[in-house]
Formats: sequence, C-alpha cells, structure tokens
Amino acid sequence: MPDTHYTLLDEPLWPLMNKFYRAHQSSMKAVRDAQLWVARRDGIVAALCLRPVSGGHWLTGLFVDPQCREQGIAAGLIAAAVKDCELRCGCSAIRTCAGFMSIAALRSIRRCLMRWLNG
Repeated sequence: MPDTHYTLLDEPLWPLMNKFYRAHQSSMKAVRDAQLWVARRDGIVAALCLRPVSGGHWLTGLFVDPQCREQGIAAGLIAAAVKDCELRCGCSAIRTCAGFMSIAALRSIRRCLMRWLNG
C-alpha cells in the first residue's frame, strides 16, 4: 500500500479539493471559512472539512475516493486534524453528526484515535 500523507491544504490550493470532488461526481465543495485537509498519495485520495465552532470544530465534510476506502484513510485524516487542532488552538473537540458515517467507519476512526492517544 502506498504511503499516505495528511496535510492542511493551503488556501491557494483549495481549487484542487473541488477538482477532486468533481472527479468523483460529489456535490461537496470546499468552503472558505473552514480548515480543509487532504490525504495524498500520488494525488488527493480524501478530503475533510472542519468548520470552527465554539470550543472546537465541526466535521462538515469527509470524502474518500471509492477505490481507496476501507484502508484507514478517513481515520488517519481525522487523527491528523485532531492532533493539529490541539496543537494550534488547544481544542480537543471535533464534533460529528452520528449518522454521518457508517458504524464500521466510526470503529476504524476510534481504533486509530485510541492508538494515537495511547502513543
């Protein structure tokens, strides 16, 4: 499996996120008042959008290339965003809508976060 790199997308590169969404016929769009994160291999394979809210951030978008699903990419992307949020602003909350992700995805994210928290 190729290496996956998780990064906060710099503002001049935001159009790449929209290009990724369009390539997968997703109706999602990058928004200006958010932190935009990507997972990259040869190109973008996943995108995540965090909007600031009181006391933390709200996960408003998460999309993984269908050919790259079930490889832990979403979990890794969320873990990178959580770690960065803690370092930048001291917040430890990223809120999600419980119905937004499947149970299997939530379990994968939990395992990844637990490994990260336990060090």
